[in-house]
Amino acid sequence: MARPRATTTTATKNISTPLPHKGHMQQSRWPASRIPLRHKKDTIHSIWDTDSADEDQEQRLRRVFHDILAPNDPGDVVDRLRSHVDQQQSRIEALERQNDDFEYHKRALLARQQEEFNALKSKYRKGLLSIVDRWLSQEAAEQEAWMNRIQQEADERVARVEDYWRKQFDSFRKQQEST
Repeated sequence: MARPRATTTTATKNISTPLPHKGHMQQSRWPASRIPLRHKKDTIHSIWDTDSADEDQEQRLRRVFHDILAPNDPGDVVDRLRSHVDQQQSRIEALERQNDDFEYHKRALLARQQEEFNALKSKYRKGLLSIVDRWLSQEAAEQEAWMNRIQQEADERVARVEDYWRKQFDSFRKQQEST
C-alpha cells in the first residue's frame, strides 16, 4: 500500500549548479520545480523516495528521467542515459566549435572593416586637404584680384584728381596771363 504524501509546493525559479565543461557556476537548465520547498507542517520527500518497497532502481530512474526515457522502451536504462548524455555532450562541443568559428570570423570581419575605415579616412583626409588648399589658393587669388582692382581704382582716382587740378591750374594760369 502506498503511503500518503504530504502537501508540497514547488518553485519555478532556476537554481545554480556547477557545469563541468565550463568550470564555473551557471544557471541550471533544470527547473527548481522538481525541488519541493519547505513550508510549516509540510513534509519533504526526496525524488528517490519510493511509493512501494519493491520498486527497484530501474523504475526509480525511469520515474526521475521520464522526460528522457520512453515509458515502454525496453533496454538498459543506464546505457540509454549514457547515450543521451554523450549526445548532449557532442551537441555542446559542436555548439562550442560553432561559437569559436563565429568569434574567429567576427574578429576577421572587424579587422577588415577597421582597415577599410582607415583607408577611407586617409582618402577623405587627403581629399579634404586638397579642398582646403584649393580654397586657400582661390581665396589668395581673389584677394590678389581685389587688391589689383583697389590699386587700379586708386590709380584712376589719383589720375582724375591730378587731371582736375591740372585743369584748374591751367585755367588759373590762363586767367593770370590774360590779366
